Amino acid sequence: MQLVKQSRTTASAADTRLVPVVVKAAEGKNVALTGDFNGWAKEGIPMKSIGDGRYKAQLRLAPGTYQFRLLIDGNWADDQDSARRVSNPFGTENSVLQVS
Repeated sequence: MQLVKQSRTTASAADTRLVPVVVKAAEGKNVALTGDFNGWAKEGIPMKSIGDGRYKAQLRLAPGTYQFRLLIDGNWADDQDSARRVSNPFGTENSVLQVS
């Protein structure tokens, strides 16, 4: 059996743009962002501390709605500043990022 990895959207580089994502979270050695934009990869996208409990990453995304969570030192965590959230099947909530 051959497994096929499907991407959420197929967009050309012209359809995407660099989107800064800033979150507020508990301190950790390794803070990463993961969501439906990267197939919920457990290694996530590393985020850089910008002080005051805030972390930043830049993503290249097409317009759309994306769900995400944080991984802090390998543990699932919330974006404490997220204004929009949706329930997930694990009894927690995913943050929602809207790219226009």
